[in-house]
Amino acid sequence: MKRVPPERLHDEVDRELLRERGVIEGVASLLHSVAEQITEQIRLNRSIKYHLEQDLKEKFAAQCIDNSCALMTTHSTNNQQRPKNTQTLLQSFTVTPEQWENISDINMAKAEQQQVNSLSLRAMVESLLEQTLADMQKQFQATTETFQLNVQEIKSAKGLMEDQLAKILSEFASEQRTREDLQVAVSDSEHVLSLAQARLVLRRQRPGKEQCHDPAQTQLLAEVQQLNAHINRLREAASNSEEQQRALVRCQLELQENIERKGSSLYIDEVICAQHREPIIIHNF
Repeated sequence: MKRVPPERLHDEVDRELLRERGVIEGVASLLHSVAEQITEQIRLNRSIKYHLEQDLKEKFAAQCIDNSCALMTTHSTNNQQRPKNTQTLLQSFTVTPEQWENISDINMAKAEQQQVNSLSLRAMVESLLEQTLADMQKQFQATTETFQLNVQEIKSAKGLMEDQLAKILSEFASEQRTREDLQVAVSDSEHVLSLAQARLVLRRQRPGKEQCHDPAQTQLLAEVQQLNAHINRLREAASNSEEQQRALVRCQLELQENIERKGSSLYIDEVICAQHREPIIIHNF
């Protein structure tokens, strides 16, 4: 979009860039969704990890207590405070052995399920990363090739314009020489015409009876007429040459402007855009 307005064409490069942007935006949206799935899976893993650790901690505490109970004797219990209501103490054990086993089984089953889910998610993410990388690299390559083709076309068009400009400059120089030659010819013919006219004026000064229309007079009159016609043709040719020069100048200025535009577009596409196009790399985790 930084190209000059006449060069802002919706060309193939623009179409490929729009496709590339669409692919990248689609991939970014997809990866964002996957990242949310990963975050949720991490939360579930941490949750089941917490419950497993709590279960393990409680079982270790229960095991220590049971070991202590196994080591107790009648002598070691004499100094301990005994509960007054044994019935109430027994009723506090609300978990049956089956429930006690089920709690651990459920936690381990959940942990195994989350492990399976994590491995499945990881495999899906790795496959997704490979596919999205391939899609973006494919589009990136297509855009790069279009850029390269466009650069070659701009170079070719710019080269043709430069060749045409050189021809116009050469033609302008040739036309300038022609015009100068015509102006010299007009000046020389005007001098000859002045001489012929001066002779006619001088011949009119002859005595009255000597002013006859003799061959010399006829020749001078014909010469003046021919010189006038010749000078008019030369002046018309010089005028046409001048008009041709003006047309060549207009064409020269237009070509120079177009060459400058092509040079600017070439710099943007070949240098500036190339600096901002890095190879696409997605790192697996």
